[in-house]
Amino acid sequence: MPTSDDIDRWIDTATKHLAEEDVAFQQRFDLARMVLERKYRWAKRTLRNLQPVRRETGTMAVDRWLRLYHGPEADAWSDKEFVGALWHEVNHLLRHHPDRLETLPRKYHTDPMLANIAADMEINDDLLTQQVTLPEGLIYSTTYEHTPNVSAEEHFLKFVEDMEAQEEPQPGDGEAGDGPTDPTKKPGKQPQSGDNPGCGSGSGGPDDDELPTPSAEDQARLDRAARQQAEDVVEASKDGQAAGLTGGIIKAAIERLGRSEHDWRRTFATEVRNAMEQRADEAEEYTFRRRSRRAGMTKEFILPGSYRPVPQLGVVVDVSGSMDKVKLTAAMREVHGILERLAIPSFTAYPTNQDVLGSVTVSTASDIRRVFENTGGGTDMQQGIAHSLSRGDEVIIVLTDCECRWDTNGPDGIPVIIGGINRRRDTPPRWARLVDVEKVGGDA
Repeated sequence: MPTSDDIDRWIDTATKHLAEEDVAFQQRFDLARMVLERKYRWAKRTLRNLQPVRRETGTMAVDRWLRLYHGPEADAWSDKEFVGALWHEVNHLLRHHPDRLETLPRKYHTDPMLANIAADMEINDDLLTQQVTLPEGLIYSTTYEHTPNVSAEEHFLKFVEDMEAQEEPQPGDGEAGDGPTDPTKKPGKQPQSGDNPGCGSGSGGPDDDELPTPSAEDQARLDRAARQQAEDVVEASKDGQAAGLTGGIIKAAIERLGRSEHDWRRTFATEVRNAMEQRADEAEEYTFRRRSRRAGMTKEFILPGSYRPVPQLGVVVDVSGSMDKVKLTAAMREVHGILERLAIPSFTAYPTNQDVLGSVTVSTASDIRRVFENTGGGTDMQQGIAHSLSRGDEVIIVLTDCECRWDTNGPDGIPVIIGGINRRRDTPPRWARLVDVEKVGGDA
């Protein structure tokens, strides 16, 4: 039978151990936050307002009030995985997932976990493209055979659509004479027990085991911080120079501020910059023609410096009969201006209908009219993409109304960005990033 002294000693030991765990996590959290603040300066406000809260189990989760819940499973991650997971949680807040997703499960009478999973898929696809190191076992669009790089709402509605397709009676299930079900409705893969990562109410999921709602004063303070963070995002998006700033984050910030329009130019600039940086990182080399930044550390060895070549950019331009030449020319001028601001001095344009009609080097705005010397005909943008690849282009932009067929598989490792000009409801390929280009030319 333990004595009261024994119990007091055990309590003291457990309290000391818990305190050591909290201190260790706080140190790791502070370091990870510092790394993220230096890389994503525009997100500093949200990072600074995070408040760690320890849990007995689990990994990481965040609530709408910027409280970061962490369990012992997060302690097993490597430092890079820890930084990536923290950035994942912050992304839930930057994308305003609580406000965007909290009503969807009630509207469609589904498990709130579906919204959580859909939100994770939106974020993880972007972080995968940005080559952010994440822990193993996370959920991506490919996990459920969804279209990649789409919004959380689209992922959620795809789950609902697949659930409804599974609930429909199959041929032979009903009474004699029942007709067959719609063959176009094929149920997709559904989340299973254990799939949910449990990122909390900050990702649109349930608020189980979270701390009580803060006081009205604290809520008002956090709401002001969220609006200020949205302003920081919009400001950082103006020149397209902010690392990690995706179109989804920009759109969420604009909607949070209650603004009526989303300027496609900002999103387009961000997507192009991210693609160019991705390819530049992959091509980084070391050369003795450049002096190393660490050369002063040693006099015994000559250290090489790093060199990041500017990726070669190709722009495939749809000049088929379905395109409006005036709007297409205006869009091309806008794209040229964006690339100039991104310090991309020139690129090669490939006017394409059902065939590639030529190659035009564009370095000034006056070069653009040469792209449209021949117009009309059918549409096959895959011809232009294939030609761009054969010329060695490392990033490809496609300007089209998307009224064409796309291959199932895209270029291996080559980023493709589609500028959908006055696009209707045509589905873009799964392997490309889409930016809807609107209000150009006479409609501007």
